[in-house]
Amino acid sequence: MIGWFAAACLAGFAIPAGAAEAVVVLPYASPELNLAGAKEFAFELQVNQPVEMAVAIATTDRDPVRELAELRRYEAGRHRFAWNGRDAGNAAVPNEAYFPLLSFREGGKLRVLHPADYSGGEVVEPRTSLSQPTSIHFRIDRPARILARAGIKAGPLMRTLAVWNPYPAGSSRIVWDGYDESRRYRVIEDSGYAVMVTGFALPDHAILVTGSSSEPYPRWRRKQGWPSASADHAMPVTAERDGKALSRAFFSPQYQPYDPRVTFSWVGQQREQPTLSGPATVRVDIPKDDRAVLESNLFEVGFFVDGEFVSEEEQGYVPFTWRFDTGRFGAGQHVLTVNISGFSGQVGTASLRFKVPGPTQKHKVSRSPPKSN
Repeated sequence: MIGWFAAACLAGFAIPAGAAEAVVVLPYASPELNLAGAKEFAFELQVNQPVEMAVAIATTDRDPVRELAELRRYEAGRHRFAWNGRDAGNAAVPNEAYFPLLSFREGGKLRVLHPADYSGGEVVEPRTSLSQPTSIHFRIDRPARILARAGIKAGPLMRTLAVWNPYPAGSSRIVWDGYDESRRYRVIEDSGYAVMVTGFALPDHAILVTGSSSEPYPRWRRKQGWPSASADHAMPVTAERDGKALSRAFFSPQYQPYDPRVTFSWVGQQREQPTLSGPATVRVDIPKDDRAVLESNLFEVGFFVDGEFVSEEEQGYVPFTWRFDTGRFGAGQHVLTVNISGFSGQVGTASLRFKVPGPTQKHKVSRSPPKSN
């Protein structure tokens, strides 16, 4: 039963200083729980003075996943707890970061401490290298959420490879197929190909679940029926902590998509890759479920042909139609890319291909689309 715990979690109280000093989460041997092999994740709490406490597991969005120990008195000493990587309904949780949640009773009130109340969010700059164009290696000194993107230097974002995914400290690798988001262009063959990897530190005591066969975290969370309000951070959005800059993305709920999906299509053309010799029109839109990502912020819509900037609408809106003259570009195949960029860092991208008739000329971007299997 976690009814009382769920109510306390929603209340979002800050823990009193005395209780925080009374209990310490001891360092883990490893922060990872691989559900494909391990049966449980064990951790210990050091209780320095008697305290009335309950222990549970919560999501990064503060949702109550599973209760490990009901509210009771703990004497001074070490106390062991174990979690099997399952929720209150005994279903495996998705691959994500989870946290021990400690609840204390003091003066008749229940107070809850989530590690995000006092840690995490510091900007992390991974040490990055490319052993191969499709293999991105990076190293971080502490567990962190990573954002990785591929694009063209001084040009468009072509694909997001990791959207604030949690990674353990140490070396990690992202492997991808080298194509853009729409799979119309092999980005790694462009002379301007570049990658960007950044991140922010996870709160202390993160448990990183891997090897789960569960559905993606946002979908799983919706099925739990948890209200969005339970994901609000108790602390206000701040620019720094202890003199270290905090990422704005740290304050965004993980159950919401970060980058919007983009639909991109020709207007009045039947073929997916038309041959065009004059004015043409395209339509850009964002699925209704993703519009909340940008509705609270200004965004712009930018267009690129063959990786080079062509036009933008600084006061963006969707659906958006854009008319351009294909005669500006030489004969041959071309790639038209749109970026929808929010001022909080979100970027949605999609691409289309078109051909201009005439003697074929050499262009910066004229790769063949991927072959169908």
